[in-house]
Amino acid sequence: MMVVHNKTTHEFITCDAPVSAYAINEDGLPSMIYLPLSPDRALLYGERKQVNEFKSKLGQCVIDVSKIDLLNHEMVVQSKQFLFASNAGALRRAGCKW
Repeated sequence: MMVVHNKTTHEFITCDAPVSAYAINEDGLPSMIYLPLSPDRALLYGERKQVNEFKSKLGQCVIDVSKIDLLNHEMVVQSKQFLFASNAGALRRAGCKW
């Protein structure tokens, strides 16, 4: 398990069903679970090899804008009714159409 530190200008968004299977293994099962905690923190839980791909040389887990956009889009896709963000721009970048 690892906390992801978002140091970009793009924030994590969340929704009313916030736990997401970020990666699927060869058996078709989730190999990494993603849970946004705040605009600049998220939790990754999964297979060590995949979680370690996010680690920087300092041992801290960092993420780039392209992965944030991908994860945020997944929140839009799996939301049941509600999306949450601190600004509308984050929702638009994630593909939210309201």
